[in-house]
Order: sequence, then C-alpha cells, then structure tokens
Amino acid sequence: MKKKIVQILIFIILIVFQPLFGRGYKVLRIVDGDTFDIDINCNGKIDKNERVRLLGVDCFESTMNEKLQRQARRWNLSSTEAYQKGNEATAFARKHLLKRFVELEYSGKRKGYFGRILAYVNSGGKDFGSLLLENKLAFVYNKNSNHKKYLEYIDKEKLRLQTTSIPGKPIPWNYAHQYVGRYITVEGQISQTFDTGKVSFLNFHSDYKKYISGVIFKSHYYAFPANPAKFYKGKTVQISGTVTIYKGKPQIILTNKNQIKVISQK
Repeated sequence: MKKKIVQILIFIILIVFQPLFGRGYKVLRIVDGDTFDIDINCNGKIDKNERVRLLGVDCFESTMNEKLQRQARRWNLSSTEAYQKGNEATAFARKHLLKRFVELEYSGKRKGYFGRILAYVNSGGKDFGSLLLENKLAFVYNKNSNHKKYLEYIDKEKLRLQTTSIPGKPIPWNYAHQYVGRYITVEGQISQTFDTGKVSFLNFHSDYKKYISGVIFKSHYYAFPANPAKFYKGKTVQISGTVTIYKGKPQIILTNKNQIKVISQK
C-alpha cells in the first residue's frame, strides 16, 4: 500500500513539475500535421487554451475543405493528392509526437489569429517543423516571416525543391512564382512584352514584379524566332526552366527555343 502511494506521489510530482525537469509537456492529441493539443497546464486534460499551432510551417489539410482546394492549386496537385499528403502529415505527427514529451520554443507573437499558441515544437532534440519539411510533408508558411527560423526553413524548402521534380500538368502562370529554385513548366498567355535592346521580357501579367516572366538575353536571340518579344506576344505558351529571383522579380531565363512551346496563337 505504502509503495503504491509513493508511486502515485512520484507521478503527480512529474506531471506538475515536468517542465522543470527538462521533460517538457505531453502531447495529448494530434489535430493534424501542424496542430496539436499539449498538456501545458499539466493536468492530464485537454484544455481550450492548450492548442499549439506549429510556427513557421504549414501542412496540407487533413479534411476536404476550401483551404485544401487552395493548397492543391498552389502545388499543382489534385484535391485527392493534397488530402493524402495532409493525412500523411497527421500520421507522421502521431508517430513522432503523440503521448510524448515535447519542448516549446517561442519567437515573435505567441498567439495566432484563432487564439492558438504559436511555437516551435522540439521532440527528442529535433525540431519537428524541420522534420516535416525534410520529409516533404509541409511547406514554409510565408504569411509570417517574423520569427527566427524563417530563413532556415526557407533554405530547407529550397534544398528540397531543387531535388524534387514537378509531376503532372504544367503550373498555371499565376502560381509559378511560388516555385523559386525549382525546375518547372509554366503555361499561360504572354500578355505583355518588352525589348530593351539587350534583353526581351515575356510577361504573363502586367504586374511583372509579382508574377513570373520569361527572360531572353540578346546573346541568345539567335536561338529564337526573330524579334522574340513581338513573336510571342499574345500567344499561349509553355515555358520550362528553373524559377529564379532577380531584384525581387520571379523569372525563368530562356536560352533556347526548346524551353518555350507555343500552344495557341491567341
């Protein structure tokens, strides 16, 4: 009897003072790949103020909803493919976090729009956000760059994207700027062109600072039809190449005509 009482007391002490012992907080429930209920109050129960949203990364939704549709369009996936990735991320979180003790690390604001706690989650000495990025189960959350690991996460995502091919159909022009560092095929109508005499710009949109453009330098004019800016204007094309950034503007540099295919004249 005395032994049992001692065991109960030890258990209570560990629950109440576990953060001081370096064990962190216990993960009680996995909502999805980037959202968890963690026992911050150390009472063994799921309380409303204990939901943690992983800081800096975003996973695909694990339910069919409007956000999932947007995510699927952004990454050129079908809704089913995006849904599968969301559920893979949820299963990954269950495997690595559920019923385990984690440490929370804060940077910037501590509460999100929905009142959830914003934090990095460290388990077994590993940053879980980094694990998700490395396993292609998450992408960088670009709407919040005001945290210390933002650039680190961007570098991890770029490294992964550089070694990952784009499956399926071409990327729509209005999403192509999101694939920096990645070799893609983008499709759309060239709505605006400009020739400086040294370089020709093939723009898919008048807002060329935000949306992707094809760039042909004068040294490569010989590889394209005469006056490429005039030739491609108004045509629907597919452009293939690596998306790069120059002075904040997304572009694909074209060096030969095999990189650009005319789909329709108008």
